[in-house]
Amino acid sequence: MLLARRHIWAAMVLVVAAGVTLAACSSIAPKPTATTLPPKAISTSVHAYVYARYAIPQSFGGRGVLDRAGISTGSLGILLAVAGSNVPGNLVEVSAASKQLNVLERAPVGAYPTVVSADSGSAWVLNSAMPGPGVLPQADSGTVFQFNRGLNMTYKYRLPTTSAAGHYGNPFAMVSSGSTAWVVYSGPSLRIMALNDGKESYLNSLPKISWNTNVSGNPSTVALCNLRLWLATSTYLGAGSTKLYEINLSSGHLVKQLTLPGSGEIHLACAPSGVLVAGDSGALYLASSSGAVKISPAATVSSGLWVTSAVVVGSVIWASCLVGAEGHELVAYNLRSPHQVLGRMNLGSGPQAGVSDLVANGNTLIGLSSPFNLVIIKTANTIS
Repeated sequence: MLLARRHIWAAMVLVVAAGVTLAACSSIAPKPTATTLPPKAISTSVHAYVYARYAIPQSFGGRGVLDRAGISTGSLGILLAVAGSNVPGNLVEVSAASKQLNVLERAPVGAYPTVVSADSGSAWVLNSAMPGPGVLPQADSGTVFQFNRGLNMTYKYRLPTTSAAGHYGNPFAMVSSGSTAWVVYSGPSLRIMALNDGKESYLNSLPKISWNTNVSGNPSTVALCNLRLWLATSTYLGAGSTKLYEINLSSGHLVKQLTLPGSGEIHLACAPSGVLVAGDSGALYLASSSGAVKISPAATVSSGLWVTSAVVVGSVIWASCLVGAEGHELVAYNLRSPHQVLGRMNLGSGPQAGVSDLVANGNTLIGLSSPFNLVIIKTANTIS
């Protein structure tokens, strides 16, 4: 998957994709009685097209958007955390309401921002504690910036990072809800710090989960769904496996631990009753406290398919996929059982056509593409 990531960011070209409309299968109505009418069969049709592809000004971040979830959307609009090899990091709020990319607000965030999270009037940016690719000073490494709605900084948190003995690990992921953010550490065992009102505190009642660092089993991806932290790890060995943990952030207790087949780079997205799990194997799972249900594998759509990002919008799962060597598709699945494929949209071929880090704002999908583009995809699903 690392190879796939490198392909995705290799070049830039405008992609024009046609929409697609396909109907789902309908349910079987029960036999009518004298006092009831048979229910109408339910069908879902989906449609999607690339509305715009914006080149993000290089003055915001030089050569690229760094690593994992550098994009967020919600009450504060579309936020990007960007940095380049010789350009300090910025948090940028943009509007994609027209064919022009409009910059609404901009704030400096240190050298190497890797995660941005926004919810209910607060925006948070995590700066990597690891050395960046350029020559910028590391003064803001291992820090979190908190901003208000106008992107004015309200707090700056300096996080403890790995000790000489390697006991602490480094902050690598962050999720937030309103005025609180939770930072997850890599390292020998699970460690989460809560940030609120300028104060830092560890969740002391966390389960004793140790990562098997000998097989690269460090935590890799997190999602916050209904104040439940979902954390995924992957072994990266052979067929491998993915371990999924559900943690109640109110109590710090482990609610559920699941082991799913497949390994590689894992993507998580919130679903109404749990979390959507997508991975390199092309299979999708809906996980909840009651277990995991496998959705029709993406490999039934095209052979050699990798899921690079996925998001849930209403009753539809949208998955951005790498097909074969360089093809890219946006695949729509029914969130409801039997989870059939509702349709596919061809995004084009070549490394530049892929879309990663998908987020949703209503029926609009927002993602990033190579080498430094913001992609807006309009979707519609009609239930009749």
